[in-house]
Amino acid sequence: MALKLCETARDRFELKMGRMHDEPIGPHPMGSCQLLIPTERTEEIIRWLDENRQGLTVLVHALSGDDYRDHTKGVLWLGTPCELDLSVFD
Repeated sequence: MALKLCETARDRFELKMGRMHDEPIGPHPMGSCQLLIPTERTEEIIRWLDENRQGLTVLVHALSGDDYRDHTKGVLWLGTPCELDLSVFD
């Protein structure tokens, strides 16, 4: 279901899609998919993701180059928030 959501968003909004992870990786406690959202379309795409996520939990965060900050400050959860493994940034 997550792969389908990512592929649909990629195609609908012409987004760059990164890797699909079936297992936890980095600070993420479950599988994940990467979508790169242009700043100027953030609101539109997040609204669409929220309306179409079908119960999936979605984490939205910046890519500033400071991974710790990106995963702790200003993150947006669509659905039930998960506890991230921030020890990977030590």
